[in-house]
Order: sequence, then structure tokens, then C-alpha cells
Amino acid sequence: AGAAFAVVERAWRCGQCRAENGPRQKACTRCRAKKPAGSADQVWHEGALRHAAGNDHGWREALDPSTKQLYYYNQATGQTQWDRPKEMGRTVSATGWYGRGKAGAKSKLAEQNAELLKRPAPKQVEETITKDVSYLQGMENYNIFYGRYNSDRRKRDIEPAKTRCKVALHAGYTQADKRKEGGGYFCINWARGCCFRGKKCTYYHRIPTYEDVGRLEKDIMHDLFGRQRHAANRDDMSGVGSFNTPSRTLYVGKLQRTPYADQHGELKAVIDRHFSEFGEVENISLIWEKSIAFVRYRFRTHAELAKEALLNQQLDHDEILDVRWAFDDPNPVAKEAAARSNADAVLAAIQAAGHSTKSAAFALPADYEAPASSSSAAGAIEDSAAGDLAYPNTDAQFPMATAKQAGAGADGSAQPPAKRAKRDGATASS
Repeated sequence: AGAAFAVVERAWRCGQCRAENGPRQKACTRCRAKKPAGSADQVWHEGALRHAAGNDHGWREALDPSTKQLYYYNQATGQTQWDRPKEMGRTVSATGWYGRGKAGAKSKLAEQNAELLKRPAPKQVEETITKDVSYLQGMENYNIFYGRYNSDRRKRDIEPAKTRCKVALHAGYTQADKRKEGGGYFCINWARGCCFRGKKCTYYHRIPTYEDVGRLEKDIMHDLFGRQRHAANRDDMSGVGSFNTPSRTLYVGKLQRTPYADQHGELKAVIDRHFSEFGEVENISLIWEKSIAFVRYRFRTHAELAKEALLNQQLDHDEILDVRWAFDDPNPVAKEAAARSNADAVLAAIQAAGHSTKSAAFALPADYEAPASSSSAAGAIEDSAAGDLAYPNTDAQFPMATAKQAGAGADGSAQPPAKRAKRDGATASS
């Protein structure tokens, strides 16, 4: 528990037409040539290899009570870290409620923000060109007829975005970073590359850190920009998203395949470079035949930022990206992986609360009989021939009430109201 890993199936390439086929396809889908004999069907990562060899790396997952996020600790050395150790191998195909991170990757968000916050945030655009692209943040009146916020001026057309956020150039400190009480949301116009306020903006102009993630994800009703989430996703999976089915995975459509000679490696590296600019990417699943990809972030906060920042943007060529929330993976393997991941997270939460996960060191009495199958105590009385509850008698385990208590009532109700209130208050405070 707390050390799950993945073994990935490998696609194979046809030797005649060079088409790529699924790992379980026995013949090429294009030219019907048979699958080459002896081709490797699985990719064993370091975690799987260690497990097969019986070599326990000692790393386990733990839950941080303050941020409500998973981190890693080593049972032998006591070392703790946010990044997933390389020894654990690749994460499973679906990580459920909590992200695990990419194995062996070292997050540089804290160091990057510390360096960028040494300078003031610059103006991204002039105020005169923000009429059609900016968003009046803080005016969160949602129009259910049009399905959008009244203050959202950006049109969802299939045309290139007019502005773009470049973190290395546009990040810096604002008035939000100078507040002593902390808190606050992030600037949606900065994410879209069209904030004209610069250092005078009252929202953050940077990438959320681990502390920001822990603070923002406790509030399930709002996203990192302060917009209210809804009970259900929109039909086209755009918009703010749902608080009932939170997602960390983005659907990325309208990719171009022609400029890339390598069907997977080159395009996937380009996607990783662009999307990693806005947070820690956990996994990228590229479906070459459909020109789409699914980008899963470790934290939902970073996914929300990337969704706004990369909508209608370009990669290295003239594509116009369609970025939306992704549906839950219907693959049975992914469902099983998500259930396993959530079970590990529950176990980590129990341990973080200080509760033991071991079996109790006592047993029920030898003469104990299980209660009758009934949905209520009243039903148990009706089912019992003697009219008694079908539970063991525990009177012998407690001392008899004193005469004073018996005369005053079982709960001491004969005490003066003032003393009783004082007693109840002490009990509540203790």
C-alpha cells in the first residue's frame, strides 16, 4: 500500500507500412500485415523491476494534513520530499483524487517563483486593446441563458488567441504578494496574457506553489481565479468545471501531425514543454490517429491555469489548440487503478490523523452472539421473542450509580441550572 506503480503496454510499428498499432492488435490495422514475432509487449519501469526482483525501495506515500496533498517518505532513512522518487517507477494510469507526480522529476516551482518575485510584474498589454480579450475579475455574475459569466468578454471562436502568457517574461510580484494576511486568487487576465495593470494588480501573477495549492484546493466551490464551480460540467466540457467531479486532466484537440516525423516522441515532447510551463505535468497520453492528447496534472490548480493560458494557443506550428476538461477514463484498467489510488490515499489519511491501521488487540467474548439482522433498534425489538435488544449485556462493566446520583437522576438533572450549565460548559470545552 502506498507504493503503486505501472507496467505500460507498448504499441508496435508495422514493418511494411510503418503504421502504429495497439499492443493487443495481432495484425496491422492499415495493411493487415501480421504482428512481428518476439516484439516486446510491455515496458517495465524501475518500480516494476524492483518489485519483480523483491527489492523494496522503502518509499511510501503520506498525506500532509495542512495542504491535503500527498508527499513521499523513506521508511529506512526518514527522508521526505514532494517529488515522486525515481525508484517508485511510473504512476498508474489513473491516480484518482490526488496526484502523485512524475517519477524522477524535480519540481522547480518554488525556486522559479522565488527568482521571479524579485522583480515587479510587467504590463502584458496596453489598456486600449483589452476590450475583446480581458475578463472583469471579481464580477462573478453567471448568465445561465448564455452559459458564461457576464464579465467574460473573450469569444470562444476557432481563431488564434491575440495574447499569450509567457511565465519567464510576465511573472513578478503584485499587490497581492505584498499583503500581510496572504490569501487571494490568481489573475485570469495574466493567464491569458492580457493584464494591463502589472504590479498594481490585486491578483497574483505567478505559478501557484505547494502552499497555494494546499490553500486553494481546500475550497472546492471556487477555482484559483475565484470563479464559482458548478455541480455539473458543461455539455462541451468547457468552463470552470464541476465540484462534484473534480478533474486534473485536460483534453487537447486540433493537434497537427504533419510537421512531426516521429509519431510519438517529438510531438509528446513539444506538448510536455508547453504545458509544463504552467505546472507539474504527471502524464501525457497522445492518441496519434485522432490528433488529440490528454494532459494530466498533479494538481487541479495547475490544470485550471493551463486551461485558460493555452486555449486557442499554438505549439511550435500553426495549430489552434482546443483545451477542455476531460471525461473520466472509461477503460476498466484505469478505473481499477483509480480505485487502488484512492484506497491508498484513504490509508494515508488515516495514518496522518494518528489512527492505527493494524487489527485491534482484543476479541469479542466467547458467548457473544451477533445482533439480529434489522435496520433499526425497533426492528430488533420486534424480532426478539423476549422483547430485549439482541446486544450483549454490558451492565457488569460499569459501577453502580451512587444513591445521590440515583436520587438526582441518571444525568444529574436535579442540580441547579447555573451549576449544570457550568458543568456542561466544562465538558464541552474538555
